[in-house]
Amino acid sequence: MNALAIHLYLTIRYINLSFNYFCNFYRIIVMKKLLIFIFCSLILTACEDEPEVDFNFPDDIINKGIKFGPSYDVKTLYFNAPRKSEPKVSVEEITHTYEEWLSTQCYYDDGKWILRIAVSGNDKNSDRRGYVNLKVGKSMTKITVIQKIDNITIQTQPQILPNTGGELKIRFISAEKPKVAINYPAQSNSTWCSLGEITEVDEDTYEVPVSYKENTTYGRIAKLWITTGRDNKVLLSSSVRNSLMNQR
Repeated sequence: MNALAIHLYLTIRYINLSFNYFCNFYRIIVMKKLLIFIFCSLILTACEDEPEVDFNFPDDIINKGIKFGPSYDVKTLYFNAPRKSEPKVSVEEITHTYEEWLSTQCYYDDGKWILRIAVSGNDKNSDRRGYVNLKVGKSMTKITVIQKIDNITIQTQPQILPNTGGELKIRFISAEKPKVAINYPAQSNSTWCSLGEITEVDEDTYEVPVSYKENTTYGRIAKLWITTGRDNKVLLSSSVRNSLMNQR
């Protein structure tokens, strides 16, 4: 009898332990599925909350990118997005990757987001090229960045001018608006040329009018110096000159 009671007790105990184990195992499965469901719901909710942003950048920036001259420079873009947005900005330097020449800064101010793109001075012998990647919520855009080298090409040939007064236009190609000056020989005390305002007539193409006075004496010579600046310094080594000779 005692043996039967002991056997019955052990059997009931085994069934009870098995049931508890099964319940615990079942609860673990249910909790795991519930946690997965909650996690997926949070992800879907976060994705639905991400805004779609119309950056509204100018078409020429989207299609052609931003072009810089050889000097250090910063260009600023603006876009509208909720203040709580977290824009993600990254740069890709396609050329001159060892220099870290391209940098960005993005912040919110006065009701709008501001993206500042900066390049360092380019004293190399080739153009630089890179990309700025901007992501806000579901919206993404890639901005091409091109930085030209410090180089000037004169399109107008040296001129022999008539002895009557007049004006001619000197055209040249430069990555940025240069400075222009007239240089006379040391023995000359005459200032018979004067410069007008430099205007951009096409992409990277500039023109400056040069007026000259009537010549009633000997032949005269002047040199037109066109220089680009980097970091507010005139680089004489990269200057290009064009001679003007006024015949008698």
